[in-house]
Amino acid sequence: MITLFETKKIAFILAFAAHAVFFVLMDPDYYLHLMAGKYIVEHLSLPTGDVFSYTMVGQPWHLHEWLFEVLIYCIYILSGETGVVVWTSGLGVLAFYIAFNAGNPNNKGNYRAILFALLLFVFYQVFIKPRPQVITFLCYAIFLFVLFDFKYRNTLRFSFVLPPLMVVWTNVHGAYLLGIALLFLFTVSEYLNRRMRRENAWHDEKFRRLIVITGLTALASAINPYFVKHWAFPFTLMNSQAMNFIVEWHSLSFSDSFERAYLLLLAAFVIHYVYVKNRPDLTELLLPGFVILSSFFAARHIPLAILTMLPFALATSGRGYEVKNILPAGIVHFFQDRINRGQDIGEKEYLVNGAILFIVCVSLIFFTPLLSEQKRGKRNAYLPVKAVDYILEKGISGRLLNTYHYGGYLIYRLYPQQRVFIDIRADMYGDQFIRDYITIYFGQEGWERIFDRYHFDYVLCENNAVIRKFLLYRGDYRLAYHDSSHSVLLRKLN
Repeated sequence: MITLFETKKIAFILAFAAHAVFFVLMDPDYYLHLMAGKYIVEHLSLPTGDVFSYTMVGQPWHLHEWLFEVLIYCIYILSGETGVVVWTSGLGVLAFYIAFNAGNPNNKGNYRAILFALLLFVFYQVFIKPRPQVITFLCYAIFLFVLFDFKYRNTLRFSFVLPPLMVVWTNVHGAYLLGIALLFLFTVSEYLNRRMRRENAWHDEKFRRLIVITGLTALASAINPYFVKHWAFPFTLMNSQAMNFIVEWHSLSFSDSFERAYLLLLAAFVIHYVYVKNRPDLTELLLPGFVILSSFFAARHIPLAILTMLPFALATSGRGYEVKNILPAGIVHFFQDRINRGQDIGEKEYLVNGAILFIVCVSLIFFTPLLSEQKRGKRNAYLPVKAVDYILEKGISGRLLNTYHYGGYLIYRLYPQQRVFIDIRADMYGDQFIRDYITIYFGQEGWERIFDRYHFDYVLCENNAVIRKFLLYRGDYRLAYHDSSHSVLLRKLN
């Protein structure tokens, strides 16, 4: 039990506790996954077509995340929203912990590595949400750990987990393709590394085993309800014009503070590679380079880039740095001397860490009730909670026009009595429907012709939505409800 109080474990336990306490469950996507899981569990089968909207009833719906949806619904039924939050935070932090140990497995007392990891965690934790991506983080980290085992510890002790893990990953999230790409890229780069060192990779039994594991893992991705058709779905999804409407699929513009801070983080990683002793080999360049490049094209890949940079930075930092070219020798010796003077406090470390853990946990428990009201206000400002309360209280029904990203939450609150106009399943709705929605919502040229075609009975949208202003100006809809963020407009009766 005393090893529980090692510094690295305490750091990650505190990271988990802090994330779980301060996390606000308000992601609209979560609610769609929850309702899809409920449908699957209640019917013991995958729906053959859409059941949640009135615009796409029966439209083929590819449930590529069905296993996650079943899991999240079961957790919700067993432990409510608290269980969902704890489970989500736990998986996200566990993935980061595994990636940390991949690059630095024997890091007891390595406080610099822990501080570096916590710095990266600040960027990473933003993406820990009750979405299928959180299981992608875990699967990806396990893949990294197995590959680092091979590269830096010359063993494949856990490689047997990759094919069955791929079966899970394939049925949870479309990013399983990144796992396959990671394996193939690693295998090829390691082969080329050996060729450059004039070694024969085929004489290495472990390398041949790695190739077999890579092949079996790729084949395991065919074990899903759609068989090999599932392989094409992620490419179809990414090539859809509807993806241009989803912010997290946009390329980085570095226009906000988070993206600029991420750019500084990348610069620090590059500087580390430039000045580390024994220059990085092909694998150490290609793998992080591939994922970092992916993050430039889609912001949703930033957490995977961080999970990749973390172990590679830790694994290569043990080689030391060649900094004499940029710093005077006296300064280098000064800092090296100070660093080397650090002493291990021995078993006192466990006592200090235990005390820190106790104080922080008690503080978090004390502040949790105080945060409840703040979290509720933040949730109400982001989600149309009170607007839906009004709809239910007044018994409003009919054909609804709703904001795109509210769809999942509205399904959670109104289904099956009311169905939505649109939700986050952009791939199912198709490019033309998404274009029509954008035309209506932003009041673009021709919006009235498309709007009038649907004969909407009421509209739920943000207060700053262009369509809200246009409808009120046109005069055939009245403002029935509004709060600080959301509005409900009802069609006037003739």
